[in-house]
Amino acid sequence: LDALPGADLLVISVRRHAPTKEHLALVRAHLAAGKAVIGIRTASHAFGLKPKDDRHEGWMTFDQDVLGGSYTGHYGEVPAILALVPGAAGHAVLAGVDPARLTAQRLYKNPTLAPTATSLITGRSQGAAQDQHVAWVNQVGRSRVFYTSLGAPSDFANADFRRLLTNAIWWAIERPRPQP
Repeated sequence: LDALPGADLLVISVRRHAPTKEHLALVRAHLAAGKAVIGIRTASHAFGLKPKDDRHEGWMTFDQDVLGGSYTGHYGEVPAILALVPGAAGHAVLAGVDPARLTAQRLYKNPTLAPTATSLITGRSQGAAQDQHVAWVNQVGRSRVFYTSLGAPSDFANADFRRLLTNAIWWAIERPRPQP
């Protein structure tokens, strides 16, 4: 985190961590400066651990405040079908991504998004009553934020998942994606 003040992008993929107050202040300063954030999978509950001492600090509402989500658990080892949200196909984050080739291990329950968020991909587990948001973009002040509940270790072997993340990086830092 010491490099964060000079970074254009913060990628978060940590689960139930209580950072030091100084480190969390760096994250807040990054956002206050209007810089980009990408959250992968467990970032929805990244800082959701009660601090162990007064040097550490939690951010229990990070999911709602920054990512724009509403994580409430997952469906377990149940197959899920993913699909593009109607009208989302033209979004830069989805360029060249086929959601039918993406897989959701333990589909996260994200039934609602913040008013500032735009859903891109949804998923439904077998037997579930409603779709869950799987990937979306959000705007927090001047910061562009992308989040996906995908990101299990096996997802990184999937070319469409890697393209989704690559597209999200370029979108978040507001630069054109280079041609392969």
